[in-house]
Amino acid sequence: MGKRGRAGSLMLAAWILALMAALSGCTWWGDPPVVALRGCFAGELGLLTVRFFAYVTPTSRWDGTIAEIVAYEWDFGDGSSTTTPFGWDVVHEYEEAGDVDVRVTVIDSRGKRGIATLAMEVYEPVFVREWSLTLGFPVRVSGVAESRHDEVLDEVVVRAKFYDTAGIRFTQGEAIILGLEPGEQAYFEVKAEEYSPWIFYADVGIAQFSTTCVLDPFESETRADAACQ
Repeated sequence: MGKRGRAGSLMLAAWILALMAALSGCTWWGDPPVVALRGCFAGELGLLTVRFFAYVTPTSRWDGTIAEIVAYEWDFGDGSSTTTPFGWDVVHEYEEAGDVDVRVTVIDSRGKRGIATLAMEVYEPVFVREWSLTLGFPVRVSGVAESRHDEVLDEVVVRAKFYDTAGIRFTQGEAIILGLEPGEQAYFEVKAEEYSPWIFYADVGIAQFSTTCVLDPFESETRADAACQ
């Protein structure tokens, strides 16, 4: 085979490879977006609410320009999902505690997909271990809150609701615990905002909490779309 024949064969092979890559959505001149996923409890929004962050490193087109991210597809692992063009930071409230596998698929303007998954346990990071009601003036509740989170809870709000003999809520009160360490127990006292000699019952729980997210983008598993590997 002459030089022209070999050159023609190489061009044909290159054309076939390009066609196959185009049909599969993959090319050698660009990789899928690189994605990492992190989740943090968002206790100021709900006791089982998690804020997820998708860290994306875009890749280049064939001409060297950066491919734009056009969609984030979220699967929260509890049967619910959402798709948004600007979804690198999303909040999701779970209905119950348990283990979930969260997945985000990031799609760029070439149709290339980067995927990250995160296995995590959803639970209430702080709870009221014990409490007691003291009648008289002032009516108050005292007890102990305990953290089961692995990071410091910056602020914990304990709320008590006070009821009269008919079971109708009369008033409430709150106590704030600051800097609750992992595994730490803290005493609290909640006084009723209003006094009534008819208060006989109370209900006590965690109203909300806040914590500083330590955003480590390397805790999730990342991979490209299987069609592009």
